Amino acid sequence: MAQAQNAAWSAAPATGDFNTGANWAGGTMPTGTATFAATNKPSITFSAASTTINTFQFVAGAPGNPFTVFGATPQRDSAVIALSAQTRIAAETELYARYDGELGNGADNHALTAGLRMVW
Repeated sequence: MAQAQNAAWSAAPATGDFNTGANWAGGTMPTGTATFAATNKPSITFSAASTTINTFQFVAGAPGNPFTVFGATPQRDSAVIALSAQTRIAAETELYARYDGELGNGADNHALTAGLRMVW
């Protein structure tokens, strides 16, 4: 198993693309901790359809407001679907389920969440 790579966002990156190694100090995009401090590009985009990162860390000098993150643009002729249901099975107990998916040309992403919620 490969060890996660940590990196700091450049103070003056060429673009706002998270997935471009040249925008990171050291030239490599992180997979572990992405650290942000003072920068001239406080808005980032993701050019890859899928990006895995363990931690976003904002340190002294990081843009206070706004720091904007844009996801990958949905594929043309695709649909984003979200469905959820819940039912009360007792006075303070309910079951719930949620489905989120993206279907279309080159896109096939699915997430299912289910659980039991109890309040006392």
